[in-house]
Amino acid sequence: MRPNPDGFIFDGDLLTVNRGKETVEVTVVNTADHPIQVEAQAHFFEADEALVFPRPQAFGMRLNTPQHFAPRATKTVQLTPLTNEQ
Repeated sequence: MRPNPDGFIFDGDLLTVNRGKETVEVTVVNTADHPIQVEAQAHFFEADEALVFPRPQAFGMRLNTPQHFAPRATKTVQLTPLTNEQ
């Protein structure tokens, strides 16, 4: 299994997650000197303060897929609304 911006790749096949849901792209800078991991179910607005991004834009949103932020690196990620849907 390998992460992909659109989902995960299993044995060469792309499994799309959150299909049809609204997404927003934000650029994130990890200002820490250590890696930061954020899971997809977490409210991204509340992520580690060392991650610099437009927080107001992330209110009520979560990551589309789990992300690893390398130290002092910049990365663009997709956010999707938090929801209780199964």
